[in-house]
Parts: sequence; C-alpha cells; structure tokens
Amino acid sequence: MPNRELSPKDTERAASLEVEIRDMIIHALKEGDPDDKIAGDLVAKHSDWIKIFWPEGSFSAEKYRALADKYLSDERFKNYYDKWINGATKYLAESIKKYY
Repeated sequence: MPNRELSPKDTERAASLEVEIRDMIIHALKEGDPDDKIAGDLVAKHSDWIKIFWPEGSFSAEKYRALADKYLSDERFKNYYDKWINGATKYLAESIKKYY
C-alpha cells in the first residue's frame, strides 16, 4: 500500500506520536502494565500514527491486525521497534491484537 503525501502538519504529528509510542512501550516493558492501561492507550496512539501514513479511507481493523502479524514475521519491523527496547515488537503486536 503506497504511503500518502504528508503535509508539514502531518509530519510533525507523526514525529510527536512516534515519540509518545516509543515512550509508552519502554515504560510498559520496564515498569510493567498489569491492568493493560498502557496497552490500550498505546494501540489508540499507534493506530492514529498509522492512519497518518496510509491513504485516506484505507485503514480498517482487519488490515491493522494483519499489520500486527507482519510486525512479528518481518525482521525490518522487529529491527525498528526492538531498537527501542527488547520485546517492543511483540508487545505492540499483541496489544494491537487484543485491543483492535
């Protein structure tokens, strides 16, 4: 799926969300998330982040859950997320599957 052209506002929003997503994952994996509060909030932010990049109207729950599967099977995604903290990809993918 081709990415859409991003406006400067979209680019700024995407960068901000990426930092928030990274910080949430790191916090959850370091400190724990016993009641899944972080996981639920994480999925909401991450889905907003993904929607910035996907063409208008192309986001669906089914496609988003399929992306979570791709995160686990494609080393490029593992390398991207796990550079933040070991286990980040698995935590994100499992959270997406649970809350979306």
